[in-house]
Amino acid sequence: MGYGDLLRALEEEVREQSRALRESARAEGERLAAEARAFASRAREEAVARLAEERASSRERARVRAALAEERVLLVERRRLLEELRSEVSARLPSLSDPTLSTRLLDEALADDDGGPLRAVVDPGHAVPCRQHLARAHPGAASRTAVEEAAEVRGGVELHVGADLTVDDTLPARLARAWPRLEVALSNILFGAGDGAE
Repeated sequence: MGYGDLLRALEEEVREQSRALRESARAEGERLAAEARAFASRAREEAVARLAEERASSRERARVRAALAEERVLLVERRRLLEELRSEVSARLPSLSDPTLSTRLLDEALADDDGGPLRAVVDPGHAVPCRQHLARAHPGAASRTAVEEAAEVRGGVELHVGADLTVDDTLPARLARAWPRLEVALSNILFGAGDGAE
């Protein structure tokens, strides 16, 4: 084989290798492009899924915030209505005042009488009936009890035992003591069981 034939054979081999390299590079380029497209598609799908999840989470947080805000508004309104009811009841209590109520509450207040000096403050106009009742029902306490009339009608009796102890048995005081239990019961009646005031 001559030098020219050898050169031609080498050129042909170089061309063949060059064609094979170009074909391999084209195939590798197509493979890389396909992988890049698949990666981009997966990344896009993941981003869309993340965005959908973030939006759903954001909507749920907004729903929870709105529900809490609505519940707060309802609780505040229920509290306002219960306080309004308490004020109305408290305003009507003096109309229940009469000497019979005062003497009955005086009996309750004297249940723990220890024999010391007493001062009973009763509603206006009730001092005489209360003194008469003391003389009849509690003769031992009658001589130790000063009966005075309050400046205004409250309903009930305020008993001062010695200098330090006051037994407030007026209707407003009794309502204040009973209100926590009454409030729960009234809330259940007015707004449904389980929705009571906190």
